[in-house]
Amino acid sequence: MLIFYLMIGMILFSFGDCYSYRKSKGMNYLTDRSRCESCGHVLKWFELLPLVSYLALRGKCRYCGRQISPRPFLSEVIGLVCGGIAYYKGFVALFILCNLYVLALMDQKTKSVPFVSCIPLLLICIIVSYMDLDLFSRLFGSLLISVPMSLLNVIKKDSFGWGDVILFLLLGYIYKIDIIYIALLALGIASLYALYLMGILKKTKEYEFAFIPFLFLGVLLYLLL
Repeated sequence: MLIFYLMIGMILFSFGDCYSYRKSKGMNYLTDRSRCESCGHVLKWFELLPLVSYLALRGKCRYCGRQISPRPFLSEVIGLVCGGIAYYKGFVALFILCNLYVLALMDQKTKSVPFVSCIPLLLICIIVSYMDLDLFSRLFGSLLISVPMSLLNVIKKDSFGWGDVILFLLLGYIYKIDIIYIALLALGIASLYALYLMGILKKTKEYEFAFIPFLFLGVLLYLLL
């Protein structure tokens, strides 16, 4: 059964990486074929096997011999880890992590998240409502972080993206009061990254970076702890 979860994790995250990449390039994620980013050659099915193909090809295109981006491979490795977590935490956790990972990739590339990409999380909110009818705790959790973030955005414009606020609203509904731990983990990692940017890379305080990748890490660590 563990192998099944690991495989599902790799497949979902591989598709999620493909979706975010094609979305950022204006491609159709359903009809467009996977190609080598260097020579444009359409890849065969056996060149798209999670983890195996990248390792067998030693990270190089079989046609032009140029280096393949490690992004899909890393996504599949992360999917493998998340599949292992889902074995203990259930499929709902896997779908939450996968959706957050896709949003994190999009946020990293475009610094924006379309609301339609949050629909899977909204559907999960509906599902958990039937699994646990503690509506008060869920509503309290959804407002616990999202409201202060909204107020901070009003006081200081663009402190957070509104996409971040929506995600905390949805995740708070799912995880209830435990959203505090997720927020602390995400903010803690983001703060360390900000210190790295200012101390090592000499970035200014006005430098903007995507927050959803840290939210994904916060949920991931919460599920591991």
